[in-house]
Amino acid sequence: MEAKLKDIVAAYDPDIKLRKEQEQALLFLMKQKGDLLVNLPVGFGKSLIYHLLPQALATHRISPVVIVVSPLNIIHKDQMEDLKKHGISACRLNICSKVEETTDDEDMGSFELDSTGVDLDNVINGRYSVLLCHPEALLNTKKGYSLLIDPAFKKNVVGVVIDECHIIEKWGDEFRTAFKRLGTLKVFFPDVPFVALSGTLTREQKITIPKHLCLVKHEIIETTPDRPNIFLEKKQKQSGIDVLSQYEQIIYQVCDELYKKRELYPVTLLFIPIFYMSEALRYLNSIFGIQNIYSSIYSALCTGQDNEVIDATINELKKENPRIRLVLTTSISGMGFDPSNVTQVIHACPPRDLSQYFQEVGRAGRRGQRSHAVLYYNNQDIARNLPGIHENIINYCKNNSMCLRDQLLSTFGFTKDKTITGCECCSCCITQCQCTKCSEKDAI
Repeated sequence: MEAKLKDIVAAYDPDIKLRKEQEQALLFLMKQKGDLLVNLPVGFGKSLIYHLLPQALATHRISPVVIVVSPLNIIHKDQMEDLKKHGISACRLNICSKVEETTDDEDMGSFELDSTGVDLDNVINGRYSVLLCHPEALLNTKKGYSLLIDPAFKKNVVGVVIDECHIIEKWGDEFRTAFKRLGTLKVFFPDVPFVALSGTLTREQKITIPKHLCLVKHEIIETTPDRPNIFLEKKQKQSGIDVLSQYEQIIYQVCDELYKKRELYPVTLLFIPIFYMSEALRYLNSIFGIQNIYSSIYSALCTGQDNEVIDATINELKKENPRIRLVLTTSISGMGFDPSNVTQVIHACPPRDLSQYFQEVGRAGRRGQRSHAVLYYNNQDIARNLPGIHENIINYCKNNSMCLRDQLLSTFGFTKDKTITGCECCSCCITQCQCTKCSEKDAI
């Protein structure tokens, strides 16, 4: 098995060396031991597992196919480019709203399969090794359902991958209910391994996610999600002023610093609610003047954003020293957006749980460079009556004494490396730091 895997990796990219956890995952699946829950940090290389999976599980099949269920178009597009670069045939099945048809089946009445540029006969016959799709494309459309029950297609499928599986619980109840029904895929493919991928599963999610997906004899492959190169900081918003003014303070501070430093400003993701993003863009336009995406040093990623802007932003941020230094984004749009040169992540308000927060913080320091994460909050942001808010994010914001890194990692079942201390750790630990640099500051 090890020799076969080595050959598969060499054919994919001779310059790649698998990490221990990637190799463990692939060998486990090749030995047909069962299903797999893979919990590895943002930027670790989880997608490489399903890039190699069609050949790893091919056995005697001529046209092995791996279904990859993933939540966002931005992830699909990024993976399509990477797969194409490595010579792996892939396609994506999207969804689009339809209004012209009514049906008694409420699950299949809202969407139709968008297979633009893709011949479904080629999908059925195994022309594509990797099939990227939204859950709705398979479960909420008649064409998607017909694909699932097609004998020729089912014969070619060697594995099913659920990417970003942590959002099953976050989105599955009300927002995108098809996520909560992904376990039904087991009915169509009972004899192939299922792989669930995530970067930040809490202790509880490691128990509940396998149940939602009906995983069988599953193993967990994981490593600490800690990013020791990221300094963690919390800042309380000013009290006694209205909500808009609180956001304006954050916006003006970030934008004024960008205006002052320009190309010296650290490449930054500012997570901000869509309602206040327009105010940030208005202010940026007022100080920089109206600019197009090919000359501006800032951009915005949000639902409904022009595809040209999204593509130009992503391509620019792939450069070693990008022109764009500030990207405004929402939590949903920021998912799957992983430029390697981000060194600062700012949250204008807390997400609804620590799993999401850690996912978003992990966008910084992808190459191991020193980075900074700042979380702004007030009591309104962490009120217990907010829909979907978790106790773990409330406790994180209210904590004024415990190491922030310790608190974060304990949620996921890990502890921090004891070598990470003082001014390199978090805004709590820095107050007790006794290093030479901090001692000299205190003496001044």
